[in-house]
Amino acid sequence: MKARALVPGVIEEEENRRVIESALDGLGEVKLRVVVSAYAPEVTGTKRRYWTLLGEGGSVTAVSEEGVERFLSALRAVISSMSRS
Repeated sequence: MKARALVPGVIEEEENRRVIESALDGLGEVKLRVVVSAYAPEVTGTKRRYWTLLGEGGSVTAVSEEGVERFLSALRAVISSMSRS
C-alpha cells in the first residue's frame, strides 16, 4: 500500500488559519469533516475523477486552534503510517 499525507503550503496555511479563526470567533468551535474518495473511471466512460465513497468519513469538533492542529497532525500520521503496512 502506498500512502502520502499532504501538508499545506504557506498560502494554504494562511488561508486555513483565517478559516479556523473565523469559525472559532463566530461559532466558538471548528467542525472538521473528513471525506473519503476513490479515484476511478466514470461508470459510462473512461474519464477518471474522484468519487466520494458514501457513508465513509467522519467529523470532529474542536474548540481551539491547538485542537485543530492536534487532529490534523494525527490524521497525517495515520495516513503516513499506512505506507508501512
